Amino acid sequence: MLLLLACFPELTPPDGLTDNPNVDYDGDGYTVNEGDCDDADAERYPGNCDTGVEGDTDTDTDSDTDSDADSDSDTDTDVAIAPEYLYFAELHLNAIYRSDLSTGATKVVVGGLGDPVGVAVDRKNGWVYWADGSAISRATLEGGATETVATDLGTAREVAVDATLERVCWTTTTSVQCKNFEGESVMDHTSVGLPVGIALDPVNRHVWWSEYTSGKIVRANLDGTGVTDVYTGLTQLSGIDLDIENERIFWTQNSTRLAVAPLAGGEIVDIVTTGLEGNAGIAWDGTHSWLYYSNNGQNQIKRVRLDGSDPETFVSTAEVAGLNEPRHVTLDGYVP
Repeated sequence: MLLLLACFPELTPPDGLTDNPNVDYDGDGYTVNEGDCDDADAERYPGNCDTGVEGDTDTDTDSDTDSDADSDSDTDTDVAIAPEYLYFAELHLNAIYRSDLSTGATKVVVGGLGDPVGVAVDRKNGWVYWADGSAISRATLEGGATETVATDLGTAREVAVDATLERVCWTTTTSVQCKNFEGESVMDHTSVGLPVGIALDPVNRHVWWSEYTSGKIVRANLDGTGVTDVYTGLTQLSGIDLDIENERIFWTQNSTRLAVAPLAGGEIVDIVTTGLEGNAGIAWDGTHSWLYYSNNGQNQIKRVRLDGSDPETFVSTAEVAGLNEPRHVTLDGYVP
């Protein structure tokens, strides 16, 4: 740039004449038509318009680029992703479905199954898992590349997955089991209370489950130690879901109620106590403040606000012809 300044001395336009955009008046080597940001100041030229000090703008640009790169990396690994779809298992239609949270449009993700009851989504790695008969299986979120995760389980009930913990866990009629993403068994807890709903807490590193016949909601460490009955004396428990940010757990009790309570134990608050029939699955959408639940006795999936207001039918036979028994539900959001 010093060479350019030496070759192009500063010029002054003649009085009474209009500046010529093709003339370099300040001698910085650039005309207005060549992008000069101030043709009366030789210290300001393309690439150095803001500071007047060569290199400052480039340094800032590099910093911004690095920041953008870090932001993109965070999106891939460390930033929560808001849910876009509700996934659900339909027992009698033998399929896993998903519904767009914005439009309600519903499609089959995986069909031709046996008796799917549980469903879970790993948005980060692009998998949907389900419990079907005696097996846990998975497929890509669009329904391709089906794989078997576990077999010979007796009767698989519900499934949960967490990308942060790199765990997939499930309930059977007699146990709670987990594998890591390498396929190694990391937990096998025997229970006589008929485990059903299951959820994972990546922050406190716990696995939670509900027991239908014992009426308990139970918490344990990821390896199955430290088993604790957090809530007892309940009836016909089914699905559960966690709101880690606000430290609370949601659950369903068949045809009785939807409830919420603190993870640490404490007061149970009813959300819905009427109009329930065969409610099995439950999923909390904290981004949009909706609580979704299946009402399979009425062939519906419904949603409601946390205080029980604004009840809506979200999926019915209008969206899925022949909808008969939607069971467990889940959302595809990702919380690191």
